[in-house]
Amino acid sequence: ALYRQVGVLLAVFLIVGLVLFTSVGRWVRHQEAAHSDLQQRHAGITDSIAYAGKIQKALVPDPDRYAEVFADHFVLDRPKDVVSGDFHWFHRTGPDTCFVAAADCTGHGLPGAMMAAIGCSLLNEVAVNRPGNDPAELLAELNRRMLDVLHQEGRKPGAGDGMDVALCRIDRVKRELLFAGAFRPLYWMHDGQLTVINGDRRPIGGSQHEADRRFTVHRIAYHPGDRIYLFSDGYVDQFGGPDGRKFMTGRFNDLLLANQHLPLHDQLDVLDRALADWKGDGEQVDDVCVVGLEV
Repeated sequence: ALYRQVGVLLAVFLIVGLVLFTSVGRWVRHQEAAHSDLQQRHAGITDSIAYAGKIQKALVPDPDRYAEVFADHFVLDRPKDVVSGDFHWFHRTGPDTCFVAAADCTGHGLPGAMMAAIGCSLLNEVAVNRPGNDPAELLAELNRRMLDVLHQEGRKPGAGDGMDVALCRIDRVKRELLFAGAFRPLYWMHDGQLTVINGDRRPIGGSQHEADRRFTVHRIAYHPGDRIYLFSDGYVDQFGGPDGRKFMTGRFNDLLLANQHLPLHDQLDVLDRALADWKGDGEQVDDVCVVGLEV
């Protein structure tokens, strides 16, 4: 009787073990298939984002194009992700005249990159169609186009897609610079001094949906060797340092003043290193774009 009970128990254990082995094996195969499918999906998304990055690079000007007009220049372009909601822009209207801009679009990553593609395309359109206009007129037209493209006109004020822009028109014969800004400033380094020229406190598109939006044009008579800086807010908003605080504009201004004796291509290294040191092991919080030009 004892052997019979042991035999029955062994048979039960074998049956239960076989059922468990079969079930676990089926579960493992299902998990492996799901993991493989997830890996394929992730690879597909990663490849798509990488391709979107290539498209974005094709839309914005190559940094070397600035050398057509400016003796010294730099572009610090550090996306938070593969693609960026910030972009720099250059459009030559004549042998000695051009437009330059730095823009900061709503969001970052793919949503920001889509807005940047729209903004860059619209800037190209308005600059080609209105090459003689001043930057304030171009920003007003850019705002109208943005509202139209995003179907924002007539909506109630509130959250919305748009961008902040610093836009300059530079005439090297007249030695004249015209600036207009939508929530972005222009920095002008001259005679050892840093002058901050603030843009208007209104965006392109965004939460303010009035089509007839006006911007202020600022006229600067510069001297050869003066420098200008246009930038998004990503650099000064980066958290880090010993107390985990923002870099802030004051520290950014001091950094530019302390290194004004350096050529701009060397300033690029200084700014890049200072940002990396401040960030440390922390996460980059936003896209970063800084343009420096010797006019």
